[in-house]
Formats: sequence, C-alpha cells, structure tokens
Amino acid sequence: MRKTLFGVLTLLLLLNMGFIYYQSAQTGEESSAISSAVTEEVVEVIMPTINEKPQEEKESILAKFHSIIRTLAHGAEFALLGGLVYAWLATYKKTSPLKPYLRWGMSVLFAGLYGLLDECHQLFVDDRAFSMADVGIDTLGAFIGAGGMLCLVWICTKLYQMRKPIA
Repeated sequence: MRKTLFGVLTLLLLLNMGFIYYQSAQTGEESSAISSAVTEEVVEVIMPTINEKPQEEKESILAKFHSIIRTLAHGAEFALLGGLVYAWLATYKKTSPLKPYLRWGMSVLFAGLYGLLDECHQLFVDDRAFSMADVGIDTLGAFIGAGGMLCLVWICTKLYQMRKPIA
C-alpha cells in the first residue's frame, strides 16, 4: 500500500511540476490571454450583471480582479506543490521518520526553490520577467499547502490511532 501511494504521489508531484513549467514557458501574451479569459469567467460568476455595465467600468473591474486571480492562481499552484512534497516526504521510507515540522520545512524550502527556478526560467521566455514578488507568493503558497498537508496527516494519524484497540 505504501509503495503504491508513494508511486502515485511521485507521479502527481512530477505532473504538478511539469504543469508549473508549462505555464512558465508560455509567452507573456499567451499567459495574459489565458488569465484574462479565466478572470472574465470568474467575474461573470461573481457579478452576473458585469456585461450590463459601461465598457470602461467593466474593464476597470476586470483589471482589479485580474491581478487578484493571477496572484491566487500562482499561490494555488505552489500550495499544491508544497502539499504534494509534504505527502511525498511522509511516505518516502527515509524521510517518513523525520519530525513533521522538518518535513514541513523541507517541503516549503523545496517549493520555494522551485519557485525561484521557475522565475529564472521566465527570463528566457518572450515577454516574461523574473519577479521576487512571485517567488514570495510561491513560497507563501507552499507554506500554506505544506501546512495544510501536515494538519491532514496529523488528523488522519490521530483517527487511525483511535481506531486501533489498546493492547
């Protein structure tokens, strides 16, 4: 069971890292077009009457939401990465005996470094740039994702221990 879970987590981790790389490999124009389309969809759900507003007001509202949604998406990608790294470390034979806070720290460090590499990668993509703010958002996302996974593992462990009869 443990080997299967480890294999699934390894696959999910690599897929998540590949997705982040793929997103960073898009030109600035492609990235902006995708995030603008997502922003419009989200705003239409939140504000169904947005299309009835004057064009200038609509564009102003979309611009405000665009920045927020892009930031949240960036953080979410790395929250998932941080959580997956934590879960992977918890199931890996050599790191599973480590204290949970050490696995959490390793997860945040790994995802933060991956965020730094991600920003360096963008230096070589048209219309993209390196941003320390994005590295901070990535690391904060990893902090939250790994922390959430730490809590989830702790809760599951406690529930499992409660289920076992005391000998």
